[in-house]
Amino acid sequence: MERIKSFFKEHDKISNIYFGILVVLIISIPFSHFGISVSEFSLLALWVFTLNFKEKFRTLFNNKSALFFISIFLLYLVGLIWTTDMKWGLHSVKIKLPLILFPFVLLSIPKFSKKQIEILMCFLVATIFAKTLETSAVLLFTNNPFDDIRRLSSISHIRFSIFIVFSIYILIYYSFIDRKVKILSSKEIISKILIIWLFLFLFVIQSITGIIIFVTIAYILLFYLAIKKKKKVIIGLTVLLPVSILVYFFISINNFYDVESYNFDNFDKTTINNNLYWHDTTNFEIENGNYVWIYISQDEMKQSWNKMSKIKYDKLDNVGHQIKFTLIRYLTSKGYKKDSLGITKLTKQDVLNIENGIANYKFYNKYNFNNRIYKIIWQFDIYLKGGNPSGHSVTQRFEFLKNAFHIIKNNPILGVGTGDIKNAFSNQYEKDNSVLHPDFRKNTHNQYVSFAVTFGIAGSLWISFAIFFPFFKNKKYKQMLPTVLFFISIISMLNEDTWETQISVTFFALLYSLFVLRK
Repeated sequence: MERIKSFFKEHDKISNIYFGILVVLIISIPFSHFGISVSEFSLLALWVFTLNFKEKFRTLFNNKSALFFISIFLLYLVGLIWTTDMKWGLHSVKIKLPLILFPFVLLSIPKFSKKQIEILMCFLVATIFAKTLETSAVLLFTNNPFDDIRRLSSISHIRFSIFIVFSIYILIYYSFIDRKVKILSSKEIISKILIIWLFLFLFVIQSITGIIIFVTIAYILLFYLAIKKKKKVIIGLTVLLPVSILVYFFISINNFYDVESYNFDNFDKTTINNNLYWHDTTNFEIENGNYVWIYISQDEMKQSWNKMSKIKYDKLDNVGHQIKFTLIRYLTSKGYKKDSLGITKLTKQDVLNIENGIANYKFYNKYNFNNRIYKIIWQFDIYLKGGNPSGHSVTQRFEFLKNAFHIIKNNPILGVGTGDIKNAFSNQYEKDNSVLHPDFRKNTHNQYVSFAVTFGIAGSLWISFAIFFPFFKNKKYKQMLPTVLFFISIISMLNEDTWETQISVTFFALLYSLFVLRK
């Protein structure tokens, strides 16, 4: 309490109000869109209320990095000129407001002290930790049949994982590297527990993007230390880390394709009930090393399944898939034939799993990260064999990108404009007669490609330059947290439209203004 009192005595009332608004904003980011909007409006109102505009603008215009960054928002405004869907264009501009709000406000007021920044980061870590607790409660204390554990959180699991990764590095930095301001470093035991908890939580929500970003940044930092310190242990780790990852994926792929050898000529022709089996010997889809489309007797499965389950054979399971296909994959995963005998081998838990859309008995263990890797390999296997990628989170992105490149090819100079990206994608899917089901025809899930679709190739290059320039101009690569934030941002944009939601734009613009745009 005394530390808090002394902190507020060190700063004037206006500074404390700015600081208080930012605390509310940070707490709101993963929890409340309304809280974000109110906080941002309050920041702008306070900025106007405190007047002194001449000095504020002078400070801002002396910061070239900030001006380049602000130009991104101005480009979205200019993009309205050749937009036909003005409603969606204005919506997009509204989402991008933090890109101009935070540079204007945070760079034209007295700088926050190092202690203030650290306290803000403490609130960020505490907020993300609270969000993990909320998500854990949903997982442990609700009966929702989540077929995909990544759907547990109320926000995108990719964005959530980005917040978690940055929180981990905040804890590492303030607890073990920068010990001059002892707010977090004095609580090293708590910090270590939080680091472990947040790191393990990346595996709980099975975010491949979050894990890749964390490992990539860890490798970059290790590589930097290896060069700077010239220590053999660190050099060894920089070599061991990527090799270990490659070995892990090689083993996973090898295990997936470890399929029992069959002689199709010796297949049984009938079931024990003398009903004919159906064998599709041209379809090599596999599940746990077993071929899916052999030893199938639809009539026997239907009759036996309808006796065991309240959800009939021709209906949908609890996650909207046709239960007969879930059943076929599940029986295959256990190595059972798809007939009445295979159905009788199912336990009550197996039946419940199938009803809940679980297509492989191994997936019942939601905490097993290997299952997530298996699903990704399975998606690629289906896609490479000509299967429809609809609903497959990884492989359907190739169809998104294919669609986007066709749009860019037709609009290489100016793009489609700020508001027409949604319509452009929809029209292009129809024009190409896309294999994707209409429910899965989405945008690129790659922010750089989205820039090119919206503003053309030149516009995309300009935005990328406006993001990269401040980081290198202000030599922020010499500091850990700005470097971590920079790489989190540029890597996450490869796999997600991170600037298309209020939450992610606010998170990025706020932290980029605090850590990178400041000289």
